[in-house]
Amino acid sequence: MSVEVEAAASGLSRGLVHELLTAGWAPPSVRTFGEPRGEASRAPQAVRLGIRGFGVSVRVSDRTGLGLIDRLRALLAADLITDPSGPFQIEIFATVRVDGRISLWSESDSYSVGDPSSAARSLVAMIDYAIATEATEAMFVHAGVVGWRGRAVLVPGRSRTGKSTLIAALVRRGAEYYSDEFAPIDSAGLVYAYARAPSPRRENGDFWLQEEPGRETALPVRPGPPLAVGAILSTWFRPDAQWHPQLVRGTRGLLPIIDNMLVCRDRPKSALTAAKSIAGAVTLSGPRPEADEVAPMILERIDQLLDTGQTLTAASG
Repeated sequence: MSVEVEAAASGLSRGLVHELLTAGWAPPSVRTFGEPRGEASRAPQAVRLGIRGFGVSVRVSDRTGLGLIDRLRALLAADLITDPSGPFQIEIFATVRVDGRISLWSESDSYSVGDPSSAARSLVAMIDYAIATEATEAMFVHAGVVGWRGRAVLVPGRSRTGKSTLIAALVRRGAEYYSDEFAPIDSAGLVYAYARAPSPRRENGDFWLQEEPGRETALPVRPGPPLAVGAILSTWFRPDAQWHPQLVRGTRGLLPIIDNMLVCRDRPKSALTAAKSIAGAVTLSGPRPEADEVAPMILERIDQLLDTGQTLTAASG
């Protein structure tokens, strides 16, 4: 049961729930009851982190004493981190239950995880979802993004479709890392960086850590400027594939973007505006071989498009 549903069942209004959460209240499902009598039951003092971006503000309060805020700082896009004081739209809390598991909860969600590393990744996912679905300054698309020759290259796709692996391969070939999960597109068709730590997965679906030997991907010191779209890659891995993409334009070429917009059904007007703003982009569609094998071929093909003027979206600034 979510925190919001549990509070509603208790007869509390949403506004009151928000005030209680801010003050440190926890619903029964995530309270840390059961400490032995005579022992201190005080939770560690809260360590807070503020996140602001794209018209959304989120504050995380960590009462676990496990250093989750430091882990978050290493995983989040640096330009989103801000002073945690003042009012915030969304509050997320982390506490340790009596059984040792870590509870993560807000007005609308609650999770339980077993270790600090999993807690940090789950917190990133909660923050990402809050920003992506509540953003007022951009439409968020499930897509990886790199910058190449002053243009954005979008790789739309849900999680576990191989986009993070392809983004990492393109970065190793000299592309500028912008995002491996979300492409924020504004009404003018410019794509912004959402440059948190990349999260490619192993074949079994687990995340590989950024520090894992042989799998490092350099992150930018600061996010690059917003870019006009140079190309869209609608591609998927197939072991026996050769890279012979079909060039697709117009509405059909935009379908991979529209299909991966997070709030397309809830905000169709905003989604249509964002789609129209990149209507001149070229989509390269087709199966691909291994990411490291295809990455140089992709960049070479994009070079050809740029050199022959076949990317029609207006260049930024």
